Amino acid sequence: IAISPDGKRIVSGGISTPTMKVWDLRTFLMLDSESGHTQPVETVAISSDGRLIASGSDDHTIKLWDLHTLKLLDTIPAHSGFVSKVAFSPDMQTLVSAGGGDDNTIRLIDLQTKKTRHILKGHKTGVDAIAITPDSKKLVTGSFGQLVSRNRAISTLKLWNLQTGKLLHEFTDNFSSVESLAISPDGKILICGNYDGTIKLWSLETLKLLHTWRDGSSSVLGLALSRDGKTLVSSNEDSIIHIWQIK
Repeated sequence: IAISPDGKRIVSGGISTPTMKVWDLRTFLMLDSESGHTQPVETVAISSDGRLIASGSDDHTIKLWDLHTLKLLDTIPAHSGFVSKVAFSPDMQTLVSAGGGDDNTIRLIDLQTKKTRHILKGHKTGVDAIAITPDSKKLVTGSFGQLVSRNRAISTLKLWNLQTGKLLHEFTDNFSSVESLAISPDGKILICGNYDGTIKLWSLETLKLLHTWRDGSSSVLGLALSRDGKTLVSSNEDSIIHIWQIK
């Protein structure tokens, strides 16, 4: 699900049918439910300028749409597996897509040419979460990881240069598979929701672990930050939503 920057529209995708739905938040009416995809829609994103929608599907493609006219603009062949995540860089220069299934790559796509600029490799399994810093300079990716024991995974969380595609850092102390990611509005804190039910806060300046929340529940599937960066909402696989205060 994605909400437009002006708060007027919601875009949703789902794996039950190959449709993408657009809703008017003022009237709660559905404006459109046509996706053009041939298989389920795994992920949707809205650009920072509120003009574009990106949708990623099991059919291995990304489609770009005009948010206001709801017209299809482009279809981009992306991955050999399903498209697990898409995200626009805040500066509107790059579309990031992550692969699932047998495709563990991340693609940096030039939004002007619609061509892949870099293919990032290093995750051992499909990428489940991506986040871009507010200055559009860095990308964080999280995956299910390489299991080394029943409750321990490695190579799950990575930091990249969004411009060059160079790997900058691996958060080797994150010993659980990554389900969700968020970055604070000032770009200083990375928040990571893990399969083991923990939420870890990392400094993107020192790359050190700042704090761990452990609520004892199931996988942290979703994270959302308030605009001031002080309140975090997390959703868990056991259908519980938690609200956290970030100091």
